[in-house]
Amino acid sequence: MGCDIHFFVERRSKSYMRNKAMNDILESDKVSDSNEWEQVTGLDLYDNRNYRLFGLLAGVRGGPALFDRRGFPEDISYELRKYYFNYGYDAHSTSYITLSELIEEDWSDFQDFQETVDLMGTLSQDPNDVRCVFWFDS
Repeated sequence: MGCDIHFFVERRSKSYMRNKAMNDILESDKVSDSNEWEQVTGLDLYDNRNYRLFGLLAGVRGGPALFDRRGFPEDISYELRKYYFNYGYDAHSTSYITLSELIEEDWSDFQDFQETVDLMGTLSQDPNDVRCVFWFDS
């Protein structure tokens, strides 16, 4: 039986960014929007089975991993939270990586994944405002 990745992209929500900008103007540290992240839909996201890449992303089916596994993000978007928990017990090795971390690595050996990273880069001027959330099933 094989291992597959479930790969999603989130970006900071526009309402969160507006509230953050307003807080900066008012010199406040309270952002009043609990939906910091929103799932980006309509993208052709990464869904290939590449165990070498899985190893680099999370130490799954290979390694060593470039990134520590972070688990399920506490501030995940509502849509992904619902999908993840409806997915069931088969999900494992859950993690997330910001675009700023991804672009620090050389993905030239993984052209299809490089295209995904490039696409993520079109979602925000700040690479810290975009991240991938993923898990695996076996």
